[in-house]
Amino acid sequence: MGNLSLQVLIAAMNQTDFSLIEEMNINADCVMANQTDNTSDGKFEIEDHNVVIINSTFVGIGANRNLALDKATADIVLFADDEMVYTDDMADGIISAFESNEKADVIIFGCTETNSDGEVIMEYSHKNSRKFFANSLKYPSYVMAARRKRLKRKKIRFSCMFGHGSSYGFGEDTVFLADCFKKGLRVYTSDFNIGTSTKDLRWFEGYNDKFFFDKGALYKCIFGGVSSLAIMHYANKYSKTTGIPYKKIKRNMEKGAEDYKNKIKSNNFQSDGM
Repeated sequence: MGNLSLQVLIAAMNQTDFSLIEEMNINADCVMANQTDNTSDGKFEIEDHNVVIINSTFVGIGANRNLALDKATADIVLFADDEMVYTDDMADGIISAFESNEKADVIIFGCTETNSDGEVIMEYSHKNSRKFFANSLKYPSYVMAARRKRLKRKKIRFSCMFGHGSSYGFGEDTVFLADCFKKGLRVYTSDFNIGTSTKDLRWFEGYNDKFFFDKGALYKCIFGGVSSLAIMHYANKYSKTTGIPYKKIKRNMEKGAEDYKNKIKSNNFQSDGM
């Protein structure tokens, strides 16, 4: 392993021991932000790796990712979800990727997604290349690693308005990556595969009104003044694939966009999650 240090940042719920770290095959230092009904901190050593566990009552994945990020001290941080199982050489591969590309602030790694039966449903596989804002917002946070000090310097954090347990049930990954691009961070992809994720769309309850409402809020957050164009494009696309009338999708998305706009204006979002 090289000179850079790495910490895996885990957003978890109701953990009472170290079994999750073992199940995820994390052979690296890590910080776990554990959403539970009490508050406490602890530092432990597991097989020569330092583990920090922060129990808190913070609600929402964005709030807990931020809590883990605040407690991190390593050069490189990898965002993790509890459905990931990492390769044995994950830490070495991530550090090597950053050491071989000093320009990279954020690197998106490969990952294999499976269903609950172990069948492969998607491969996040990439060439070693730089990414830009257009068509590069589809990646989940658990394939992203970043230089911690660059995130801190640019004040990039996860939104507490988006994601499981927040006002809008998904999209925190997309908002985070969009902020990285908007604030000038250099984002690259790597051909190194860090592990396997068992797909678990806990937030997805079908293409209902709330789904399109939340999607409208997400588009308003990301695209701002031109979000109406994105909403029209998305409504047309999903009307064709779901059979739901275009006008109904567009109306719900516009309601979500307006809701997000009003929350930002009134600062109501500041109580979300934390």
